[in-house]
Amino acid sequence: MKIPQTKLVSSLEDKFHDIYLLLAKESVQIEESLEKIYIKAKAKDFKKKESYVVNNKTSWEFLLSKENNLDLFETKKIIEINENN
Repeated sequence: MKIPQTKLVSSLEDKFHDIYLLLAKESVQIEESLEKIYIKAKAKDFKKKESYVVNNKTSWEFLLSKENNLDLFETKKIIEINENN
């Protein structure tokens, strides 16, 4: 579902989705949207954040290895993936 930045806050209140893909012409728009998502995630008990920078040569195996090493006591976390051109 496409959500305009102006309606992001109300959308986050209605339903917090598992995945968000942020696209914008200006990086400041991405940062503003990320901040809104982080605030809502924190309220939903997300405790950790992992950030990765990928490019067209990146092996995506790192995501699979994270999934295969689940910890019984691990908290909810945000996985942020940014593109490096």
